[in-house]
Amino acid sequence: LDIFPRDGKYSHQCVYPLRPSYVTVGNDTNDGDSSADSHRVLPACVNIGNLSRGTDGKPSMLRFREVETFFHEFGHVMHCVLSKSKHSLQAWAWSAVPWPGGVEQDFLEVPSMMLENFVWQPEILKRLSCRPKDGSSLPKDAIDALSKSRFVMDSYSRSRVLSMS
Repeated sequence: LDIFPRDGKYSHQCVYPLRPSYVTVGNDTNDGDSSADSHRVLPACVNIGNLSRGTDGKPSMLRFREVETFFHEFGHVMHCVLSKSKHSLQAWAWSAVPWPGGVEQDFLEVPSMMLENFVWQPEILKRLSCRPKDGSSLPKDAIDALSKSRFVMDSYSRSRVLSMS
């Protein structure tokens, strides 16, 4: 977890695979079962971010888009650490690094898109917007307005993507 900006660092958020999930090959026994010595190698990844830092010893008050992006990237983290693959090239996001393998690119985004959807739920917004100073949350009308704003300009961004394809 590397979530704050610093000189020389990427200026965006991403999750990068460090080690894929795979199963080691065991030694063959007399009965032909090689699973006796096989074991799963656990995956590892890093969440690289550039979230707002807290100031003067106070916790960071993240902007809404930062929270949404963090949830999105955390979806990639969950996808990575929950992956169980027999072969390392078939593990999670190894298609993101410069060699073949991994899951299909469109499926790579599915868990992330699911997690980022939670940020838009009013009950989640209420819990996430809690101020450390007094425990107050955003007022209901502000949460409702934020939830309703989700699809503003959505058709513009979709038409932009279509025009580029």
